[in-house]
Amino acid sequence: MSIFEGSGSAGATFPVAEGLGPEVLDAATACIVAGAMVSFGLSRDGGAMSMSVMSFGRTARKWAGDVDELIAVAGEFLAAAQRGDFEPPPNAVRRGS
Repeated sequence: MSIFEGSGSAGATFPVAEGLGPEVLDAATACIVAGAMVSFGLSRDGGAMSMSVMSFGRTARKWAGDVDELIAVAGEFLAAAQRGDFEPPPNAVRRGS
């Protein structure tokens, strides 16, 4: 018996492999190329998945309860990458340049 047994919800488990399909991975790749760090995570009960981007100390994390919602979240981050939201702020210190 796990020490965590009973601490989660009785909801469905998020289908991670399906969630990390081409639309989501393409958006994550575009964010990385634009200069962001991208990460994914699961909720404690495994019923939701998050996508996070970090750029120059700023972090945005959004949660999705199903694959379609995760694709929509990835689309939001893709739009941010295309707008240039992950460019360094004007006062950013650049190292090695």
